[in-house]
Amino acid sequence: MSKIPTPFEDLEPFECLEVRVNHPDEFERAVKNWKAMVQKSGVLNDFRAHSAYEKPSDKRRRKQREMVENIRISEIREKQILSGEWDKRRKRKEKRRDERRRVSQDKQNREEHNED
Repeated sequence: MSKIPTPFEDLEPFECLEVRVNHPDEFERAVKNWKAMVQKSGVLNDFRAHSAYEKPSDKRRRKQREMVENIRISEIREKQILSGEWDKRRKRKEKRRDERRRVSQDKQNREEHNED
């Protein structure tokens, strides 16, 4: 007699996602960071994928839709690369990221200066 698999039986254990809040004003930012960590870790996707049985025909249809969507995204990306828009977006992203880092570093420097 074969064993009937139970949900989540094949999932590996995962570490708890933890975000520390150093100051009460940073709570919303901490929640945003936590949501990003959950999204990046794929915990919710795994949960949704294993929470209900998916018929093989539905699985094939979903995979086909995903493949078509990935091809569409690749074509858009290719057009952006050829037109130069891709590089412009990348530079804007880098500029915003560098600005956020600079502001964060300035804030830390001010806090360290105030503690002294």
